[in-house]
Amino acid sequence: MVGSVSDDVLAWARAALDTAPLKTASCLKAGGSCDILQLRSDERASMTGSVIVRRYADREWLDREPYLPANEVRMTRFAHAADLPVPVILGCRMHATPLVAMSALPGSPVATRDIDRELLEKAAEAARAIHAVRPPDPLGDYRSYAPHYFHTSVKPQCPDWSQMPGVWTSAIAIYEAFQPASPKALLHRDFHFGNLLFTGRHLSGIVDWVTACFGDPQADISHMRWNLMMSHGEEAMSTFSKAYYAGQGSAHDPIWDVYALTGALPDLTTLTPCEARRMDAFMARALATLGTPAR
Repeated sequence: MVGSVSDDVLAWARAALDTAPLKTASCLKAGGSCDILQLRSDERASMTGSVIVRRYADREWLDREPYLPANEVRMTRFAHAADLPVPVILGCRMHATPLVAMSALPGSPVATRDIDRELLEKAAEAARAIHAVRPPDPLGDYRSYAPHYFHTSVKPQCPDWSQMPGVWTSAIAIYEAFQPASPKALLHRDFHFGNLLFTGRHLSGIVDWVTACFGDPQADISHMRWNLMMSHGEEAMSTFSKAYYAGQGSAHDPIWDVYALTGALPDLTTLTPCEARRMDAFMARALATLGTPAR
């Protein structure tokens, strides 16, 4: 082991990647669906001369969604060819424990407390850039949007933290009746500030294209909306939405708020009381706008 990175990963990287010799390694993120590893050609902690390797070590996740490692490679390359600020795929291994190696981008996610109007507007600008990329025709092997977990054995349930269970019963019924729309644009599919890199006030990268696909841009906007509502509240969510839709002559359809947040319920098992109140309010408002009463 070097740091917290196994000899297997280092051996594969050294053999597979056409980069400067990799001398040091560390784990940037461990747990969840996969580990994010940083391999460096020197002792410095900066991203210069670094390679990022995603290690898909969650076997349950892979058994449920085995296409994800290949999807990350395919969609990151598609986004890079569209001149979006994304990593360059350097190599991949799809057998055993899948590994995907990519170039390291400058910058880092901004701290939640530092997200302000300017950064919300830059996030909206990044979303518009992503959604300006049209899907291939025909779609071929590329995936179209479905709410998260829609095609898996994991099903959303009314959350234990909710004080408004009838709201979620109605939301789940809408989610289960989802009808896919024709793909209109490239979707990041996990669009939130944790996947946006900034150098100072400059957006320097968009990362984590594991679940990217093609569909209605509002799916991305709703994903960011509920994340902002949970972490910051209604003002930040509204600022982002207004910045995204400014000049487009259209408004956000709340049906996408229902799809995005209901699909995320299996991952939202533990919320603070404040977060729970905000998520209840978010869904209640979406249903009220749709004219759907809570059950």
